[in-house]
Amino acid sequence: MQIITALDTRITEQPVVLTIGKFDGVHRGHQALIGAAVQRARERGAVCAVLTLIRTRVPC
Repeated sequence: MQIITALDTRITEQPVVLTIGKFDGVHRGHQALIGAAVQRARERGAVCAVLTLIRTRVPC
């Protein structure tokens, strides 16, 4: 597993199946979504990646 903190960082030269979401805890729904992405990546000979969105507090 790699943790990348910048979107301009290339993670691989291989094809990528990317799952994007606000993964604020890996509950059953998130597990199913990530599992489906892993399966799809395996079927295609690709790498699976997860892009998680973090909430930043913006003062009003």
